[in-house]
Amino acid sequence: DNDGLTDTEETSIYNTDPNDSDSDNDGASDGDEVAAGSDPNRVDSDGDDLNDGDEINQHGTSPILKDTDEDGLDDGIEVNDWQSNPLEPDTDNDNLGDKDEVERGTNINKADTDSDGLNDGAEIIA
Repeated sequence: DNDGLTDTEETSIYNTDPNDSDSDNDGASDGDEVAAGSDPNRVDSDGDDLNDGDEINQHGTSPILKDTDEDGLDDGIEVNDWQSNPLEPDTDNDNLGDKDEVERGTNINKADTDSDGLNDGAEIIA
C-alpha cells in the first residue's frame, strides 16, 4: 500500500491494514504516523481535538502531545477556538502568553487589544 511499512510490520506489529495506506483514515499514512510516534489506528492519538493527519500535514504540531508549544492550551483549542499559533506560546509576541491572554480576556492574536499604543504584556506588568 506504499505507506512505508512492510506488510509484516502492519500485520504483526501495528495491527494496521496492509492494503490501506491510512488505516484510520485521518489523512496521514500509517508509515507517517509510526514515524511521528502516533497510533496509526487512532484518528487523534493525543486527544487534543485535531486529527493526526492535520497535525502532521497541516499544522506542524505533534500528534502525541496535546499542547505542542506547552503554553497551557491544547493544540485543538488554539486552532479551533482561538485561531492562534499552536507552535508559539505567545502568538502575538506581546510578552503575555496565550493562556494568560485567555484568562485575562485579552486578544491572543493582537498585541495591543485595546489599541492604546501599549502592548498587552506591558499593561499587565505595569
